[in-house]
Amino acid sequence: MSLSIGFDPWWLGVLGIDGSSFDFLGFMAGVCAVLPVVGILLVLPAFIWPRERTLFHIMMLCFWEGTSRMLGAGLGRTILYMRGVRDGVIDHFAGSGVPGPLKESDTVVGMWPAVVGGIVFAVIAFVFAVIPRRQRQGAAKPMIGIGIAASIGLFGIVLVECGWVPISFVLLLVALFMAWAVLPSEVAIARQCASKRVEPFWMWYSAELIWVETLFIFLAIMVAISGI
Repeated sequence: MSLSIGFDPWWLGVLGIDGSSFDFLGFMAGVCAVLPVVGILLVLPAFIWPRERTLFHIMMLCFWEGTSRMLGAGLGRTILYMRGVRDGVIDHFAGSGVPGPLKESDTVVGMWPAVVGGIVFAVIAFVFAVIPRRQRQGAAKPMIGIGIAASIGLFGIVLVECGWVPISFVLLLVALFMAWAVLPSEVAIARQCASKRVEPFWMWYSAELIWVETLFIFLAIMVAISGI
């Protein structure tokens, strides 16, 4: 009704809570707005001290909240566009506090090929990961260590920033690696935990990692196709 896409989590708007108000609910809305940053900061500590389960679960909850905010912002833009709104939209999520035009490319209407492509590829990757494999020699284990992953990531960033490698190409390579190597390995580890009756709480690690890895594959393919 206000033609405003808020920076707050979408479910706060549904409940009628305004994050800009100076009260307890407004303060809590502000806390929710920075939760994705908290999740990113907890990534390294959560894997350095894996037995501190609280760190890991808080990290994943922060990621879930950030994902809901992104999806909510996209849903808000799409609803406004489908109702014929083109001008005078205030998109706080995009960092703009002044009214401006709402473009088709900002909504699912204009990006549906990328969304469909991301969903299809993520579903294929997930199905491939959960299909039982023949027994291999040795136990399943993570495909890559934190140090190697950080080195490869930094090297890739330098190549992209120097203009030697296109961003879309890098994203596709990362998505393929996640889909055909990391995700199946994570599912295999979960199966081993179940077969060896490892403590049930460890299953949460694999379950949440499988979720975030599948979501990352979807986002990487979507971003690469759409050229964001």
